[in-house]
Amino acid sequence: MQELLKFSPTPHTDDELFDDLLKKRNAHLLGEIQSRLLESDNIMIPWGAAHMSGISKEIQKLGFQLEQSHEYMVIRFRGAGSQKNVAGR
Repeated sequence: MQELLKFSPTPHTDDELFDDLLKKRNAHLLGEIQSRLLESDNIMIPWGAAHMSGISKEIQKLGFQLEQSHEYMVIRFRGAGSQKNVAGR
């Protein structure tokens, strides 16, 4: 823990973190998609919103096109003052 407290980010820390968390993970995912397409025509990608733009662009480079989309509400956050039924109350 003491080592973490001593950590002092460099001017490039944000760029390195962004590269690791988005670019490298997206590149790995795209490799997985290509290998899985040999096994199935249907693939579900439960990935975070920050990743989707880059993944979408790269998938389109492979020749895929968006035909339709659907929006789903997964989580709805209530305002701080909301007193509606909340689990546990």
